[in-house]
Amino acid sequence: MTEKKPCPLCKTECEIYSIDPLQQLFAIDCLLCGKYNLTDRAKEHLASLKDSFYIISGVTRNFYELHKDTGGVFVIKWEMIRDDAKFQAEFISKAPNSVTEKASLLLQYIARNSNEKPSTSIEITIENDYPIIFCKDKEELYFYINYLKHKGLINSTNLNPELLHLQDVPRKYKISLTFEGWIEVEKLQRPNYESKQAFIAMWFNEQTNEAFEKGILPLGIEKDECYTGFKMFRVDKESFNNEKICDKIITEIKKSRFLIADVTGHRQAVYFEAGYAMAMGLPVIWTCKDEKEHTGKCCFDTRQYPHIFWKDADDLKNRLKNKIMADIVKIKK
Repeated sequence: MTEKKPCPLCKTECEIYSIDPLQQLFAIDCLLCGKYNLTDRAKEHLASLKDSFYIISGVTRNFYELHKDTGGVFVIKWEMIRDDAKFQAEFISKAPNSVTEKASLLLQYIARNSNEKPSTSIEITIENDYPIIFCKDKEELYFYINYLKHKGLINSTNLNPELLHLQDVPRKYKISLTFEGWIEVEKLQRPNYESKQAFIAMWFNEQTNEAFEKGILPLGIEKDECYTGFKMFRVDKESFNNEKICDKIITEIKKSRFLIADVTGHRQAVYFEAGYAMAMGLPVIWTCKDEKEHTGKCCFDTRQYPHIFWKDADDLKNRLKNKIMADIVKIKK
């Protein structure tokens, strides 16, 4: 049964209905936060994260924007917000860390939604779309739109700050990238061809330990016959001082030449890290353990990409090496 209730994140009136009474799972359809699912247990814990609602809203809205054509829905579970470490990994790591990153995110959103056509404008409704770049309110989104226009990176209509405070006045802006804006987007998406690092996104679990230790790690060891010339970086295997793990993840993806996404176990963090790399223009190699319980559940929005379905660590190592040598090492720069 569908009800009109305030969104748990932004308090905007939206449709909420139960989709699994046994698991106490609810579906929310919000103009600001997009479509997302929320467990009842997570909902009870949200009150302690009130100051971070705009970050959670930004994550759900971005997931919706990226996957709405394929039906993908982000699920907020208690396990994802139960403590600071989990919340940082599942949410904080996905948010831009500075005003420049938010401005860059807006540029990339405009490019993506114009279908990469230079002359195409997109429409932004300022009251509803500020979560797209993790803004706290519509005034902040206006700030970034105004900045990008001032820098000559976008063209826009109706850019009038007085409209922000008027009621019943449409605040829809038609925005397109200028030539300089497209140049900036291309810079943001340009792979780091000089990097000798591969970022490994995978489930940190006993079921995948052997796959990493014997199937992936040797690809970065010179003495191994499958050495590729790239260091295999997995964030939980590295030590770092006074730096949040979420910041480390983003930093290391940016420093990498490509990313290996092993979706065994189908962890949302793996899909996010792969999506972040793709948004930067980095090649992503998809892998998954070759068992029905895993392959049958490959995320609907990544099934169109070829996956390496591996049987054991040796199989993964050999097939990954062939893929890297064919698609990464021999790629024309």
